[in-house]
Amino acid sequence: MANKARSAMIDALSQPAAWHRERSHLNHDWLTVSFLTFVQAWRDELDRVGGGDPLPVTAVPYLEDWGQYRPRLEALIAHAADALGPAHALANDPTLSDAARQLVVQAAHAAWQQSSGVTELVERLQSRVAQTDALVLCLLSGGQVPNAGTLLYDNGVAISRGLSALRSATEATR
Repeated sequence: MANKARSAMIDALSQPAAWHRERSHLNHDWLTVSFLTFVQAWRDELDRVGGGDPLPVTAVPYLEDWGQYRPRLEALIAHAADALGPAHALANDPTLSDAARQLVVQAAHAAWQQSSGVTELVERLQSRVAQTDALVLCLLSGGQVPNAGTLLYDNGVAISRGLSALRSATEATR
């Protein structure tokens, strides 16, 4: 049942309103307020863990939160172009026939992707998420990464800023 609900949530991310709600929740409520606040407060300790000190037990739940939120973050990023592209604005244009609408939507979406840089931004965000995931998994498994706290913080800030920079086709024309 949980997989069905997760699948429905992921499918809904192709819709602009659902995508924006999820971005707001993940970027502000979790990433900025919870995860980055933790990393900023623990940065020095996490940097020392990378230098050989043991991971403080009280830091573990915050790092484990990353694993719980990461799939939603990955889904949000993966659906950005679909949710933010011009297709939704053109989908119900009464002046276009179905065949014309399909061609216009495809052409407009391709032009928007190229001009907005959304594809490159999504790739950078996916890379930052993967780097952060590797750091978190390494720390939780007892591994050592020099300057782990600083790297986690820098990646988290880059992800947050990248999510904020994702704009829909209609927002870009305002």
